[in-house]
Amino acid sequence: MKTTIELPDDLILEAKRTALNRRTTLRALMLNGLRREIGFEADETPHGLNALVAVGRNDWQNISADQHVDTERVGWE
Repeated sequence: MKTTIELPDDLILEAKRTALNRRTTLRALMLNGLRREIGFEADETPHGLNALVAVGRNDWQNISADQHVDTERVGWE
């Protein structure tokens, strides 16, 4: 099911960076957090961003986290 929620800009940016650092997706990070918060058993294993390497602070100049992830996901199925 899809839903829309409003989150503070600083929180979502930090969540995206955390997901990248953990080599996972924002969706997986949010699912894991919600499941942990409500005590729900995980029924799916989040996939990692296997092709993604750790990104340093200087690499974030002139590119958003979304743009970086989109670039890394080219060719995924």
